[in-house]
Amino acid sequence: MLESITPARARSELAKRELRRRNARRHLRHFVRESWHVTNPGVRFEDAWYVDVVADHVQSQIEGWASARADASFEQPIKDLLINIPPRCSKSTIVSVCATAWAWLDHPEMRIGCLSVNPRVSFRDALAVRALISSEWYQGWFSPDWTLRDDQNAVSNFANTAGGSRVARGFDSNVVGEGFDWILVDDPHDPRDSEGQIQAVLDGWDVALSSRVNDPRCSIRTGIMQAIAEKDFSSHVLGQGWAWLCLQMENAPDALTKDFPIAVAIDGKSTRRDPRPRGECLHPARFPPAVLDQRKLELGPYGYAAQYQQRPAPLEGGMIKRDWFKRFTLVDVTKDGKLDFDWVTITVDPTGNAVEDGDQVGLLVVGGKGPRRFVLEDASRRMTFLETCATIRALLVTYPSCRKVLVEKSVVGPAIVEQLRKEVSQGALRIVVIEELTTHMLGTKSQRALAMVPALAAGMVHLLDGAPWIAAFVGEHALFPNGRHDDRVDALAQLLAHYAPIEDPQSRWRLLGS
Repeated sequence: MLESITPARARSELAKRELRRRNARRHLRHFVRESWHVTNPGVRFEDAWYVDVVADHVQSQIEGWASARADASFEQPIKDLLINIPPRCSKSTIVSVCATAWAWLDHPEMRIGCLSVNPRVSFRDALAVRALISSEWYQGWFSPDWTLRDDQNAVSNFANTAGGSRVARGFDSNVVGEGFDWILVDDPHDPRDSEGQIQAVLDGWDVALSSRVNDPRCSIRTGIMQAIAEKDFSSHVLGQGWAWLCLQMENAPDALTKDFPIAVAIDGKSTRRDPRPRGECLHPARFPPAVLDQRKLELGPYGYAAQYQQRPAPLEGGMIKRDWFKRFTLVDVTKDGKLDFDWVTITVDPTGNAVEDGDQVGLLVVGGKGPRRFVLEDASRRMTFLETCATIRALLVTYPSCRKVLVEKSVVGPAIVEQLRKEVSQGALRIVVIEELTTHMLGTKSQRALAMVPALAAGMVHLLDGAPWIAAFVGEHALFPNGRHDDRVDALAQLLAHYAPIEDPQSRWRLLGS
């Protein structure tokens, strides 16, 4: 016999439902949970702490926009926000779908522009938002005093009668003439994108998309993605001052380059760091160890590090491991007050651009003692042609035992060689061998770097302990080939090849000198 529902129980159930409704309207985190049966029909909601973290940050953005719009003196807590999060963690449901529908509950006038590298993703989420707003649940729980407009109700571009709109675009779409209160960027890159494709996205963002805001004083921008390279949309906008929420699949605190610049709410407490113990999974129920092991096998170390750990390369290094580089002190290599090496050489990987461009130049001073190589100085940085020549002159003064300068034959290389040889012949520079190398003829950058692996793995390359450039030097090698720069890698590769033992097959590289 069915249990009868008493008036008291009915009132209790209504009160609970009303509390849930109020919470869903007040908090995006509750809205995500309550609407799950609409946004993901037939799929069980698997709760996780990061859902609240992501939702709270985006809610802070939306509420900050509304407050700043009403009061110009209001200081928005989060204006521009980058969220790095692994795939299959419901990022699009939380942000692209739920957050945009939730924003219209109290701010139906908000105009939202949603961008993705894949137009199908933008349209998919737009369809989901429109279905959510039109659902019996949304209409019954919140009874909005506006409706979707009949004359602007396409999948990619729909609006409401209160003045708000939601426009979905591919990242290469033309948005001239359009303006938004909230620009939402969901996956601006495909993990398979080449360096050129990544740069095209960054150029498109800077030139055409980033400024498409209605009011630069209060409009908000959100990016949500996985990191795929050191120079991608993530690093680009972080360099422009965006706030950062970085969620790794397996917590590795040493992998974060800085603390979160904003506090996140965890169980009512404020923290600036990921609260998990080291190594703990972001969502253990969905990603048990067996699943992660399979992902690592399928994606390889670089793919897993980028998509799941938000790093362009594994923390320990990819092709080149961090701990392969040994350390030395000047005491170790000094005898009778002088550097005790078989030779000291400057190795230069010039910029590949026009002579006047201030691009990064790889420039190292290395000493050799038997089979071991000692990096004495890393002077790599952005330099013009004249600055490169001046730096080489200064290093020749600092290291009087240096007798050779190796210069890669690139666009700028021959000009550097010609200038230095001219100065030697005129007596303006002490006598030193200026040798031009054509190492680029021996293969790609990756192939040349791979040739270094045996020597590096054997611990044959040593770095000056305590030098201020060690972090940049090791970091560039560990990130290769996904890093922003590879000039130090090229400079070291050509030096190791040039001084390869005669019996070493790689000694054929020495034949490519001038």
